This record gives sequence, C-alpha cells and structure tokens, in this order.
Amino acid sequence: MVTTTIQAQELTRFRGRNGKYGFKVVKYEAIKPKYEDAARSFSEKRAAVKLKGKWGYIDEWNNEVIPFQFDKAYSFQQGIAKVVLNNETFYINKKGERVEPSENVTAKQSAPSTVVQSNPTESEVNAQLPASVEEGEEDYLKGATAYKQEKYADAFQYWSKAAEINRSDAMYGLATLYDRGYHVQRNEGKALEWLKKAAAKNSVNAMFQLGDFYYRGNGGVQKNLNEAIVWYKKAAEKGDVESMSILAYFYEVGEGIAKNPNQAIAWYKKAAEKNSTISMYRLAFMYCTGADVPQNYKEAFHWLKKAAENGDVTSMGMLSQYYEDGLGVQKNDMEAFKWGKKAAENGNIIEMTNLGNKYLLGKGTTKNAQEALKWYKQAASEGEPTAMSNLALLYIDDHYGISKNLNEAFIWAKKGAEKNDIFSMGLLGDIYFKGLGVAANNQQALYWFEKAANGGSIDAMMLAGYIHYDNQQYDKAYLHYKKAAEKGDAQAMYMVGLFIHNGWGATASTEQAWSWVRRSAAAGYKLAKERVADYDNYQRKLAAEIGKIKAEDRQAAAQQATTTSNTTSWGGFSYTSETTSRADRAKQESEAKAEMQRFKQSLDMKLKSIK
Repeated sequence: MVTTTIQAQELTRFRGRNGKYGFKVVKYEAIKPKYEDAARSFSEKRAAVKLKGKWGYIDEWNNEVIPFQFDKAYSFQQGIAKVVLNNETFYINKKGERVEPSENVTAKQSAPSTVVQSNPTESEVNAQLPASVEEGEEDYLKGATAYKQEKYADAFQYWSKAAEINRSDAMYGLATLYDRGYHVQRNEGKALEWLKKAAAKNSVNAMFQLGDFYYRGNGGVQKNLNEAIVWYKKAAEKGDVESMSILAYFYEVGEGIAKNPNQAIAWYKKAAEKNSTISMYRLAFMYCTGADVPQNYKEAFHWLKKAAENGDVTSMGMLSQYYEDGLGVQKNDMEAFKWGKKAAENGNIIEMTNLGNKYLLGKGTTKNAQEALKWYKQAASEGEPTAMSNLALLYIDDHYGISKNLNEAFIWAKKGAEKNDIFSMGLLGDIYFKGLGVAANNQQALYWFEKAANGGSIDAMMLAGYIHYDNQQYDKAYLHYKKAAEKGDAQAMYMVGLFIHNGWGATASTEQAWSWVRRSAAAGYKLAKERVADYDNYQRKLAAEIGKIKAEDRQAAAQQATTTSNTTSWGGFSYTSETTSRADRAKQESEAKAEMQRFKQSLDMKLKSIK
C-alpha cells in the first residue's frame, strides 16, 4: 500500500499531478515527480525508483547510484537489497554488485511486513495450525504464505474465501493486491473498498491505510486531511505506532489540525515507548530547536541517544555533534568520534566528511591523513560537495602529508562547484586565478568568484572586486566590496572607503570615505588603523600649529589656517576636502594606486581550514 512514512531525513514518496512519482520533505517537494513508480521512502540513503519500465536506485540528491535495469527492486536493509532481473531473483550491495545475503536479511526482504512476518511453506502452515482454528484463519494463513512466495493468484483465491466470512486481515490482503496490481489489474478504487470493509471490522492496518488514502487523495477519493486524521487517530488509539508518529507530526506542525505541541510531545512519547525510532528523533528535534516547547538539550540528547542506539543513522550523526559541542551532555571527543564513525560506516555521507575531519585534525582519535583521505573520497564519490572541496584542499596543501596533486585538486573543486557548493565555487575561482594545475584564467576565475559571491562568500566578493578593479570596471568592483563590507568584513570596509574617496564607482566624498575607514579600523583591519592613526596625528599637529599662530595674532592665525589647509595625503587618502593643484591630485591618484598594489599583494584567498 502507499504509506506515509516520516523518515529521519523526512523524504517520502508522493505522486505529482503528472501521475509520476517523486520524493518530498514531508510536504515540500524535494525530488520532482518523474518516476513511474517508487519506494515509499528512502532506506539507508537509497530509494528504488522505476523509469522507462525498469527499476534502479537514486540517492537523496536524486543522483542515479544503481542503473535502471531491474524488473523489480526492493528497499535496502543491512546494506543489501533484493532485485529481480529476467525472472532471476538475487541480492545486490550499494554498488549494485551481486552478494549472498545472510538468512535474517532474506527474511526481512521477502514481502511487506503488514501482511505476515514469517515465511513458512504450506505444509508448515497446516502443521502449525491449532486444533481449534478460528473460521477463515486457515485460508488467510495459506494466502499469506502464497503472498510471501509471490504466488499472488493463490493468495487472491485464499484471501477471497476468508474475506467472504468477514476475516478483516484477508480483506486487508485483498486491498494490498488491488493497490499493487498483483495478479489483478491495479485498481485503487477496489483497494479503497476493501480497506473500508476491513476497517469496519477493526483492522488497524486498514485504518492506517485509509488515513493514507485520504491524505494523498488516492483510490478515487478527494484529498481530505480531516478524514485522514480521523483514521490515523483511530489507528493510533488502537496502538498503531506509525499512526501515533504521523498524528504527532500533524500536531507538531499544525497540518490539518490545530497546532498543539503538547499533544505532539504526548503522541511522540507514546510511539517512542513502543520503540518508534522516528518518534525518538522528532522528540529530540523539538527539544533541541525549542520548537514551541522549552528548549532542553538534555532531553534532546536523551531521545537522540535512544534513536541512535536503535540504529537510526541520522541520529548517530547528530549524537556525534552533541558530544562534540557538549549539548545536553559533557563534551567528549572520543564519544563524538565513536558515533560519527558508526554513522559513516552505515552510509551517512555527511558523517563520512566529518569523520575525515576528525582523522585529519586528530579529534577524538589519532591523526591519520590517509584515513581522512579515504573517508573524503568515499563521501565525495557519493556526491557530498563538502568532501569534494576538502579533497581539493588536501591535494593543494601538502603539509598534511598527502602528496600534492593539482590535477586532482582541480577535478574535485570543479565537481563540488558544479553541485553549487559555495566554497567549491570560490576554491575553483582561486585555482583559475592562481593557475594551480591549470592555465591562469581571470575570466573563468571571475565567473566562479561571482557565483560564489552571489551565494554569500565574502572571500569571493573581495576577489571578484579586485578582478573588476584590475579591468577598470570600478562600478562593479565597488558593488562587490560594498556587499562584503555590509556583511562585516573589515578589509572590505577599507576598500569601500578608498573607492568613495577617489570616486571609483561611487560619488566622491571625503566624509563618507573616512567613515568607512574608521569602521574598518574599529573592526581591526591593520591598514585602516594605520591610516586613522596618521590622520589623527596630522589633525593633532595641525591643531597645535593653529593654536600657536592664534597666540601671536588672531587675524594672522586665521590666514595661516587657510594656508595650512593644503591637501596632505597618505595611502590614497587626503585629509582635507579640497585639492589645490593638479600636481596634488596626481600625487593623490598615484598614492591611491600604490595602495591598491599593496592590497593586491595582501589579497590572497587563503586555503581555509578543513570544514
């Protein structure tokens, strides 16, 4: 059946108006609907999807990670998934390679857990039936056995017989067959009909699925959140854990029902007490963010640890961060490393990157650049852009013990940039700007700097500004420096002052120029502090000279003050508002350009510490 599952990543299947399937973050679209069919949700960072008649797998960035080639494909569990190709059933790992599964994994992947958990043969079913069998139970169990063995025609026959005598579980089984189109033509209307009959006979599974049908507008019914909540609540009150989680989520966000954080907490706790991992995660989220409840890191840590111990990979990664930052628990780098490693080993690509950082810096473990490199490569190969930029940095800067390889640095920086990673864009611009492993190319450098600048990178704004200045495009240069200055960059404030003073891309104004220079000095920029000190020293000397002259003769002092007010300039900044000669102006321009040369020498995108 088409179920609503809230994963820790919160990506769940939905059908678009075009009839195709995609994935969304609860109610916001994340992966556009283009697939003919899809798994209900992501499992172990993978989702089975159908395109052009064949099944394959995508990751959460919508990258195709296993090609579309299978006739059937099931969700990953414990690192493997069952697939069918040319009537042959076998198992694959996350690289798409054939593997031999362990017995317990095979049992889990045989069929939907809502039908039956074991996989007995028909003779075993008959042998295990009690002396007094409830009416219709034998047919139901035989149908369940046939379903597990993918003998859907037999399942339909047995369940039809059991449904005739009001077996609710058999009715639910028939709804499953109609919904999935197994043996019978897919018919959501028929599925809905059997679900209603089963729910009337107190089938909790049917109540849950009815909630799902009304939530999504399946089975020919109009989407109706009120009706969906009625059925989810009925199932939750009868002990269905997943319904409890969904109902809690509706209360949490106020979807289809009045927002009520206390009810959300209550239902999440009920589900968590029944071992619902996602409910544990959502409790941690609410307490961590203080989303309509008092922020409580200790309580958040408590639930996050339970979810992590229950095997939730996202929670493992977050738990690592809690230990690292000391949120709700005493800081412990070794515990942070332990949980980060578990998350990485279970496929959390963000934690693969973080684990690389820990190895590189020796945080919670012994420094090991080779291990860092290994985990960065693993994460990068799975599409994680931060790992790509970190790889590029390792190959540029050989002081970590990794052999310099500028070609590899360029490749990984480009891959990260093409994934719209802001840091990678700036790094790629820097590679082109400096000619690291490629021919220096200011045009390409400017292209990537400006993309990174548009994404908010202050370094990129500064470098784009300099290239525009070098091309005498002062108005464009000024705009980049102004943006960086408004974001609080002290060096950018100084450059804005310099540009305004000289009328480069902005209206000349000594007063405004000095205002920016003083802001830069207050923010700690060394060059600005020197200029302000020069100016203040000049003003003190000027005041002393004027005071001396005033003591001799007030009238002469006034004349002398006018004479003394000739422009004095250091570093491209004049200290009065008028220039008395072309020679003075030429000198000022010369000194301003010299200041830009000093700026050019100091302006170098430093290779930042690993993120």
